[in-house]
This record gives sequence, structure tokens and C-alpha cells, in this order.
Amino acid sequence: MFGAFLETHVKQDVLTSLITSTLPGWKFDSNNSPHAENGRIVVVWNPSLSVAVYFRSPQIMVCGVFDPATQQHISVCFVYAFNERGDRMPLWTSIKQIFQFKYYPEFSSACDR
Repeated sequence: MFGAFLETHVKQDVLTSLITSTLPGWKFDSNNSPHAENGRIVVVWNPSLSVAVYFRSPQIMVCGVFDPATQQHISVCFVYAFNERGDRMPLWTSIKQIFQFKYYPEFSSACDR
């Protein structure tokens, strides 16, 4: 099982305690950065899965999800766009670049263990 919380606005120093208290034992990653203050996207997953973040920006996270039990993997995009049209331009540029090159790192080497 995996998913994402959008529009979190949770500071990095609070995020770990929030996730560990709400989803004990689960793993997570976020787009918290100097460019996405307090984060907007938090990806969470059950530790039975392997997840690799291929790309992250203030408005999008692209992840690979692998289920060792079924040997299946998928790529997933979680998007939370800015409100203003001009602020969304970097998002569209990122999406075009991601899918124009169809580049996804070799999953087996990118996944956490």
C-alpha cells in the first residue's frame, strides 16, 4: 500500500514525528526543500514495498514503486500545482522533460532496501 498527502505545509522537523505517530512503521519521502517551504507533497508507503523517487520539485514527485511479492513495478506521479498560472510554468516544463526523454533509472539499483 502507498499513497501521498497533498498540501501538507508541514515543516521538515515535524514531519518525521507526524508520520511515525500516524503511520507507525511506514516509510516516507517529501518534496520539502528551500524551494518548497514546508513541503506540499508527502509520499508514504508500507515497508513491504520499495519506492524510489526519480524526480522531485515544489509541484511534482515522480516515484517508482516495486512490490517484491508480485515482482511488479509502476511509476507514479504525485502533483500539487501552484494556484497562479505563471507559477505553474515550471511544472509543465518538468512534465514535458520527464515524459519527452522517457527516462526512468534502472529500478533495481534505485530502490531502497
